[in-house]
Amino acid sequence: MNPQQPLGRPPSYQYANTGTGNLGAPHPGQGRPTSPLPPPPINTGGGHSYAPPHQQQMYQQPAPPSYPMQQQGYGYGAPQMGGHPAYQNRLAEVEGSNRSKAQLIVGIDFGTTFSGVAFAFATNTEAKEDIIVEWPGAGTQTKQKIPTVLYYDQHQQVVGWGPDIAEALAPTGYPKPGVQKVEWFKLQLMLSGNTYIDPINLPPLPPRKSEIDVAADYLFKLRQAMRNQLQKSLGEVFNREERNIRYFLTVPAIWNDAGKAATRAAAIQAGFLRDENDNRLTLISEPEAAAMFCAKTGLLNLKVHDAILIVDCGGGTVDLIAYEVEEESPFTVAECTAGSGDSCGSTALNRNFSNILRAKIRKMKLPDGSKTAGKVYAKCIMDFENRIKADFRNNGQKWAVDVGIEAEFPEAGIEEGYMTFTNEEILQCFEPVVNRILELVRNQIIAIQAQNRMLQNVLVVGGFGASEYLFQQIKLHVPPQFQNKVVRPMDSVAAIVKGAVTAGITERVITSRVARRHYLMATLQPFKEGHHPEQYRVPSLDGRDRCKYTRQIFVQKGQRVKIGEPVKVSFFRQVAPGATLMYEDVLYACDEDVCPEYTKDPRIKEVVTLTSDLSRKNLEKDFERMDTPQGTFYRVYFDIYLTLDGSEFNAELVCQGEVMGRCSARFRSGKSSIQKVVFQKLSPADTLFIEPTSRIETASMQSFITFESAELPASYATAAAVPAPDFDHHAIFSNAGAVIWILDVQDEYLSSITSMIQTAVFLAEHYPRVNFEVFIHKIDGLSEEYKYETFREVRQRVQDELSDLDHGDRTVSYYQTSIFDHSVFEAMSKVVQRLLPQLPAMEALLNKLCSSCRIQKAYLFDTMSKIYVATDASPTFLRDYEVCSDYVDVIVDIKQIYGWHHRHSQEAADSRPVSESGSSLDDGQGSGGGEIGESIVTYDRSGDTYIYAREINEHLSLLCVIGKGSSADKRVLIDYNVGILHDALLQVFQV
Repeated sequence: MNPQQPLGRPPSYQYANTGTGNLGAPHPGQGRPTSPLPPPPINTGGGHSYAPPHQQQMYQQPAPPSYPMQQQGYGYGAPQMGGHPAYQNRLAEVEGSNRSKAQLIVGIDFGTTFSGVAFAFATNTEAKEDIIVEWPGAGTQTKQKIPTVLYYDQHQQVVGWGPDIAEALAPTGYPKPGVQKVEWFKLQLMLSGNTYIDPINLPPLPPRKSEIDVAADYLFKLRQAMRNQLQKSLGEVFNREERNIRYFLTVPAIWNDAGKAATRAAAIQAGFLRDENDNRLTLISEPEAAAMFCAKTGLLNLKVHDAILIVDCGGGTVDLIAYEVEEESPFTVAECTAGSGDSCGSTALNRNFSNILRAKIRKMKLPDGSKTAGKVYAKCIMDFENRIKADFRNNGQKWAVDVGIEAEFPEAGIEEGYMTFTNEEILQCFEPVVNRILELVRNQIIAIQAQNRMLQNVLVVGGFGASEYLFQQIKLHVPPQFQNKVVRPMDSVAAIVKGAVTAGITERVITSRVARRHYLMATLQPFKEGHHPEQYRVPSLDGRDRCKYTRQIFVQKGQRVKIGEPVKVSFFRQVAPGATLMYEDVLYACDEDVCPEYTKDPRIKEVVTLTSDLSRKNLEKDFERMDTPQGTFYRVYFDIYLTLDGSEFNAELVCQGEVMGRCSARFRSGKSSIQKVVFQKLSPADTLFIEPTSRIETASMQSFITFESAELPASYATAAAVPAPDFDHHAIFSNAGAVIWILDVQDEYLSSITSMIQTAVFLAEHYPRVNFEVFIHKIDGLSEEYKYETFREVRQRVQDELSDLDHGDRTVSYYQTSIFDHSVFEAMSKVVQRLLPQLPAMEALLNKLCSSCRIQKAYLFDTMSKIYVATDASPTFLRDYEVCSDYVDVIVDIKQIYGWHHRHSQEAADSRPVSESGSSLDDGQGSGGGEIGESIVTYDRSGDTYIYAREINEHLSLLCVIGKGSSADKRVLIDYNVGILHDALLQVFQV
């Protein structure tokens, strides 16, 4: 290494941009292959140019007589301005009595504590639901539901599940050494965006296993057992019909899109579906399934406009939804109130009992880690789960548990080998949980009465609903006129799983839902002095001042919305002559009861962007001309149709009877945008105006790592042939270290996957040392469900096809990215790390730094690109990375103003800065000399953490998250050790 440069740069790397975006970087020392064949055609998407925001003025006002409008109404059939495509509710699209052939329907009640499976081989709506009751490991016992539990060995392999746990347990009945019991993991699927599940109280997941992985492992075992039982029951019929099975998987009604998406992703990963085009899996809410089962069995005697309240009490959650009867035959209902619920299922009883039990065990005064204490705890927990919880009546009974020890501990209630629990102690477990459920029931009854509906039944279902104490408490605490209307089906435990099957063999009975949030758009409204904020005033083409960011609500929170029927709102735009007719309209949502007035309010969130192209219209001929003293402009009238159904969200823009745009949520953020945002520091908002690439473009960035890139234009990716004259595939790939294929998930990407696979095979055969990376790009604006499904579909399809082509061992890495957040920088960081031969050494040094200074997380950033070239081995949390990445921007800004400031050893020794506490701060030179920047320690209030930042050299910065409970005083120790790290890095990169 050159001593004049303290930290030498690694070899230069190069990016070649091919594919729907395909960035390639040459690998040093890549050998020259023998006469490689040309790569396959590569698919890229062309760009569009859109009008600047000031040309996209949208107004929500009455239209002139020639354009009649229906404000916020339902569009039944064709709109007034021309034909509109038929709207279909895709989630509720279930075959009914006109089914042309028999079909196997499987319902899955995936519960927090217990799960079950039912099925029906249906030729009509009269098919009977059967429950699978024989399970592996259960012996001759029949069980309608089995425990939702897994046992993992130290290699994260499943060694026990449900009732089949013999291999996981030692003769003592406890897990074998190295075996981890995992339960309640269903609740982990809902943590994203959830407000009522406390992750602190949930059991830990196995190392290197996500909540989706664990749920998928359980569902895979459940599916295997289900297949075996169906083969026994149906024989050849099952073998013939397996590929056509329709699955109905239940989810809590109050789960948000993230919970539903995670559940669907786990089911797909477990193998319930064949490929990305397989739509045989339907999510159905647990209360809806219960209502369908009870309606079919004749338990409910309801008339039109009667209301019924479903109280679904499960292991993890309690869900409540009220339905109003719309028709008696066929039986159809509509949501009467917005669903509610909480994490007050039966697992909350277990947590409360565990706290009481631990307090009693502490009275035994045994040492920490005592096997006797562990045995007592396990015996009592098991007895509470299997006996006490179900039998408790609050009748003064005492409960004795055989804890299997001879010693007496009267202070802890242990005498003659039994630990005794009083009625009052068990009541303490139930009371807070039951009181919360009663509060939820009361609130729903009040909401039903506010709708002037007659409540005919309170239907208690679910595993926890079988508790006699809970059932009697609900009857006792509802208003007197409803006490005789609280009912529980004879088979309340199986009501939900049977109802899931009923959903498949009958038409769905839910005709409308109550919106859980507001849906809205931003419009320009006439400016009102003294009312609208002055900073929102903007001029318009008609000479009148307008207020921007004023919200126009499509659907109010709590409003009843017909399933499959769109809500229509009419708008117009004022367009200057010569302006483009391509637009983007952002659709927003708000969870507040009262929606703020302006879309700039942080409580209003973007949901999706509706892109519309009216360029085939003639501005002068097709739209109304307006002549004013300010000039001439045109009014473009259009309607937006919004369709809601559970997690489904569809929007279309219709102009003069033609659909001009659907919710594609497109952003111009492909190959060129990634390069310009990551390497040229272009703002993502400015990528709107990037011109499409018309020829091969190369670029480079001089920093810690020298990046070189080559981008291919869209015209090189047509289905014909790759243009020969200026496309030398060997010149691009022979020196490449990595090829990044950018897959646009907001476009039709299946054809691109085919080209991507061909390219991966081509590289594997001719340039095997080139890493192949896939950016599943433009995920911003997409629902969580679609993100999960797309990631799973792409990965599975690529792996399957590579295996079919005898390249199943080809390593392909996948990343979900967007230029509108930090994900693209994190993905690019991981791509670069795979190219650095020095990575293991750098990681080892950072691990040592973190352990020596008790640092929570450490990153080495390439300062100019904001790519981190190494990090320690501890888990990476997105928030930590985002905070550190933001601080790198601060370092860059300061450097641009003041240049890179460093101190040499002697200077630093002569003038050491002093902290606020008066401690002398070492300059961090260690023993190696050289150049190193000064350190900064700052407090990040949002995360209650300290951030340590220091430039290692002109191109490399160290960012550390010190963590909660620390102080700035750690800077002395960290400075010293960072100096040693600096010297070690000099040796790592010495040439």
